Amino acid sequence: MDRAPQVPYRCLVPADAVSFLIGKGGANIRQVGDASGASISISKEGDTPKTLADKIVTIGGTRGSKDAACREVVRKLRQMQGVEEMEPGVFVIIIPQVSAPVVIGSKGAQIKSIMEQSGAEINVGREAIIGMPDQPISVNGTVEQVVSAVSGINSVLQDMVDRGKLDVQKDFQFQAAAGLGAERPMDGYMPAQPAAPAPTPATPAPTAAKADATPWSNTAPTTTASSAGLNGNAARSPGEKARSGSEEAFMAALQASGINNAQLTILINKDVVLNVLAPQGLMSEVAQRSGSRIDVGDEGPAGMLQVTLSGEMVGNAMAALLLQEKAIQFQPTH
Repeated sequence: MDRAPQVPYRCLVPADAVSFLIGKGGANIRQVGDASGASISISKEGDTPKTLADKIVTIGGTRGSKDAACREVVRKLRQMQGVEEMEPGVFVIIIPQVSAPVVIGSKGAQIKSIMEQSGAEINVGREAIIGMPDQPISVNGTVEQVVSAVSGINSVLQDMVDRGKLDVQKDFQFQAAAGLGAERPMDGYMPAQPAAPAPTPATPAPTAAKADATPWSNTAPTTTASSAGLNGNAARSPGEKARSGSEEAFMAALQASGINNAQLTILINKDVVLNVLAPQGLMSEVAQRSGSRIDVGDEGPAGMLQVTLSGEMVGNAMAALLLQEKAIQFQPTH
């Protein structure tokens, strides 16, 4: 009997973190691959729906090698965010939506067991990511707690694959490359792979752009979402949403204030931020449309999270309005 294919670990990382994760000339990702024995790939433009602002990191290999690679990815992200290894922090993974009921278990028994064994806090998103058949899961804990929880969740998925309840090719459509562990120039690394033959002069290979090793900055006290620290001042790509006419009018009316550097902190429901706004790329969308930087900080009163908006006063006002609208739209009903 043929052995069932191994389930990949898939996690979400902010697009701004990719260059640091890869390293100059692919040095960082190559080091992680060599040390762990895992294959690592990072999604590129066009691999995922435009509604997803984050990138998908796919880790393939044995369970031990995937755990080792996942541990290093988590460490790299925390290094950028200024979060210590023993401090709690959020790491977001994705699973096929069809597997969510099994991962949760009857009356939550399965997910509770994983939380007890790992010591991590786990929140399963209520809805699939827009445009994808995958559901986000946020894992909050120390580095080892996060890795243990991710490993436990993927053990459930592997069992489903082994029993024929999931198909790696069909149910894990959105991986970082076409095929488990496939290497992508500058965006992926697979150890022990032979070098590709040199292209003929008639079909020269395109030159990959150099990765910028400068990490993104997050000034919030604690990073609690994969999309925290998004800066909306970059130029929009053709696929990004433009402001509506009413938004442009609102921005123009506030522009007369003349205040260019301001900061505004608002409170948003924790579940909405971690399970909807961050994983579904809505915070990134707001940052792009408003031009303000969005940082998710400490937990406030009554299950609320502090969200800090930095930039022009006009942009902060727009970001606050859009975030509050989305928070009301996705507010838990219980």
